[in-house]
Amino acid sequence: MYSPFTGETEWVEIFNAGKETVDIKGWMLGDRNKPEGSIIIEDSYPVFLDDYIVIRKDSGLIFDFDGNIRVIIMSKGFPRFNNDEDDVILRNSEGIIIDSLSYESNWGGDRGVSLERINPYKDTNNRDNWGSCVETKGGTPGKENSIYSVITPSKVSINISPNPFSPDNDGIDDYVTISYFLPFNKGYIKIEIYDVSGRLVKRLFNNEPTGSARSVIWDGRNNEGKILPIGIYIIYFEAIQPE
Repeated sequence: MYSPFTGETEWVEIFNAGKETVDIKGWMLGDRNKPEGSIIIEDSYPVFLDDYIVIRKDSGLIFDFDGNIRVIIMSKGFPRFNNDEDDVILRNSEGIIIDSLSYESNWGGDRGVSLERINPYKDTNNRDNWGSCVETKGGTPGKENSIYSVITPSKVSINISPNPFSPDNDGIDDYVTISYFLPFNKGYIKIEIYDVSGRLVKRLFNNEPTGSARSVIWDGRNNEGKILPIGIYIIYFEAIQPE
């Protein structure tokens, strides 16, 4: 997160994509202005396989996010990342670069929206492997990225479940989940609901940024918040891949 909202602080997430637990005691985090970095933590701190660690200057609003987040407060020497372009450099205790990224603002991210890596096993500095977070809170610190994808499907796939559903608040099939999978990692989607007369009754997404897979829940209400009558409804789905 290089461009947080006013009152928030920047943060960096580390993901252990290796084959064993790593102790980051004495590791350093730097930027273009100070590439040698500053020590993240002086005590022993294990990062387990497939584990996430969030590093930031203070606790801030990080706990507004869901889940149990492992946070390291780096109160001294945390870099100030530029919004237009900068470097993120991670070194071990011996000063050896473990990973580094040279990003630009057109890679993704925005005010209050984090820059996310799509595939943690692909080249760090491949701009096509980065994009904006599509989570409504603007970030997914301490858990899988919202646009994470290791295997990209070969074609568009949409699943609707349950079908039919009955939004009558009886606790049984009150919501329908629309899940989709796209043959590209970054794009924009539009999802609209029409009745059998072709009238638009609900717009779920309108040119919303997306990763290769996502699910959305519809509660059977129209754009005015009223429950629609029983009947057949048509889902219009549009996905656009940016050039």
